[in-house]
Amino acid sequence: MGCGPSNAVVQWDQPSANNASLSAAKMGMIEEIPADKRELFQQFFHNLDKNGDGHITLEDSPWAAPFLEANDIDGDGAVSLNEWLFIAARKLADDPDWLPSGTGGRG
Repeated sequence: MGCGPSNAVVQWDQPSANNASLSAAKMGMIEEIPADKRELFQQFFHNLDKNGDGHITLEDSPWAAPFLEANDIDGDGAVSLNEWLFIAARKLADDPDWLPSGTGGRG
């Protein structure tokens, strides 16, 4: 057993009854993200998820507090991959060329 983060890339959760925290409309927005960008956003999420638990929390980085307050859709104190992808989908709706800071984009 290692004590570092997992090397597995968390995959987004396909729309299902288990995604109660995100509405069907929000999940639909995630589905609209082009596959190449979704892959980039998933890798970016994985890089932020330092402990590899599938959520961005204060444990991952102390800077995350304002980010969590603004983007924690279900109020669990963490941003899941689906929440992160929804954030990206909203940004892409405003600017189809948007990429997060740190990926060479205009985050």
